[in-house]
Amino acid sequence: MAKKVNEHFSDLTDDSKAYIKSLLEYYKLDALKKSTKAIASLLRLAVKGVLLLLLFMFVSIGLSFFIGEMIGSVAYGFMIMGGAYLVLLIIFAITGKPISEKVSLKFIYKVIHSEDEPSTSNHTEE
Repeated sequence: MAKKVNEHFSDLTDDSKAYIKSLLEYYKLDALKKSTKAIASLLRLAVKGVLLLLLFMFVSIGLSFFIGEMIGSVAYGFMIMGGAYLVLLIIFAITGKPISEKVSLKFIYKVIHSEDEPSTSNHTEE
């Protein structure tokens, strides 16, 4: 009788160790999946940001030349655009922190709580 109890405890500890090991593996894979999604999202965001920056730069230069020709001095056109960006910078410095925090929190929440594919979500509910 005592031998059977010892065997049951031995089996129980072995099963517990196997469960903990598989649970750790699951969380490692889940972390890898989420970090991969985050890196891919950041890469897409970086490419979009660079392209948007180039677009913004060329539009700004064109607008500076246009304003300069309208007022008769290209240098003044660039100064006006520089002043407009200075005003935007001041506005962003005052109001930008809460906005940037909200955007970054939404992004991180979206990556962490992204829905799994239908085939994998069924396995987690069992």
